[in-house]
Amino acid sequence: MLWVKRNLFLVIFGVIALGLLGWSVMFFMSKRAENERLEGDLQAAKSQLDALYAMNPFPNETNVSFAKAEVVRVRKDVNAVKAYFEPIPFEKVADKDFTALLQNTIFDLQKRAQAVGIELPERDYAFSFKAQKNALTFSPGSFPTLPMQLAEIKAITDIIYDSKINRITNIKRMRVTTDDPAGSPDYHEYAIQTNTFTRTISSPYQFEVHSFSGDLGKLIEGLYKSKHGFILKSLQVEPAPEAPMAPGQAPRQNIPIPQQPPPARPPAAAPGAKPKEALKTVLNEKLLKAILLVEVVKPLQ
Repeated sequence: MLWVKRNLFLVIFGVIALGLLGWSVMFFMSKRAENERLEGDLQAAKSQLDALYAMNPFPNETNVSFAKAEVVRVRKDVNAVKAYFEPIPFEKVADKDFTALLQNTIFDLQKRAQAVGIELPERDYAFSFKAQKNALTFSPGSFPTLPMQLAEIKAITDIIYDSKINRITNIKRMRVTTDDPAGSPDYHEYAIQTNTFTRTISSPYQFEVHSFSGDLGKLIEGLYKSKHGFILKSLQVEPAPEAPMAPGQAPRQNIPIPQQPPPARPPAAAPGAKPKEALKTVLNEKLLKAILLVEVVKPLQ
């Protein structure tokens, strides 16, 4: 202790020096770890740069200009495609105003079906809006979806009318609220699909029709050529059942045909003469039942 008292300054200096030495070692170790991290980042950046130089095409001035031109071309093509996905306009009405719009639209569709000679499932067919046809109040969330569905169904039905098919047997749409009863033939179980990549939304509808193959081809062509985004997702075709008998129609009776005497046997053909060919039925087409699942694709708002 006497030595410490005599050399107090030296002891204090030694303690300070020892503390500085320990701090220097810790500082060196931390900076060494940071230096290793920076060297790793530098090596990763160098590897990325080497990968860029090895790319084909190389990002030089010529290729960058070409890429910019490609962006312009792609945007032009996108704008051209948008011309075939034009949203169907609809009236933004609600409650009583929608009821009036619905009744007028149904009347117009029924009248046009009668004009072009297309049969409907029933005399007062509501085109999947039977539950809403005479309603005056609607559940929350019904609008603007109901007027949009009405406009889209009308647009597709107009294409069906233009194709001159024989009969519409059913139309189904997606349920909107509790106003749409379960178990009704007016609804399907498909849901709206949203594509965040293309920023579009798809509303599915199902149409069941009876037609011949030529008219069905016109219907598919009409959907394809429409300026609206009608996408035929699936098509199921099978022979159509016999049409139900209309109310009051008498059943078909089998009328006996009187027996005719057999025709006289034609004279024998001369030797070497070619036999006369009889007419043959080449095509006897049957009526088809087609179930079409059509998605209406429109830009996401």
